[in-house]
Amino acid sequence: MKTEATKLGMPPNLQPVADNFIKNSGTFANFVMKQIKTNAQPPHVRARQEAQEADTVYRTAIRRADRERLALEDRIEATLKLLQRWEMERLRAVKDGEPPIRRPRLC
Repeated sequence: MKTEATKLGMPPNLQPVADNFIKNSGTFANFVMKQIKTNAQPPHVRARQEAQEADTVYRTAIRRADRERLALEDRIEATLKLLQRWEMERLRAVKDGEPPIRRPRLC
C-alpha cells in the first residue's frame, strides 16, 4: 500500500514528515469538525446565554442574602426592645426602692 507522500512523488527521506503532516492535519480537521458540530450556537449567542445564567444565579443569591439580612435586623430590633423594656423596669424598681429583678442572660 502506497502512502500519500509516495503518490505525490516525494523523495523517500521526506516521506515520514509528509505522513505525519497528513495524519496530524486529518486529526486536526476531525477536531475542528467535532467542535463545529457540537457548538451549533455562535459564540456571541452562547456568551449571552451564559451571561443570563450567571445573572440568574447572582439575583437568586442576592435575594437570599437580603432575606437573611432582614431576618437579622428583625431579631436585633426585637432584642433591643426587650432590653429597653428591662431597663425601664429596672429604673422603675430603683425609683420605687424595690430590689432589682434577676433576668436570664441573653447569650
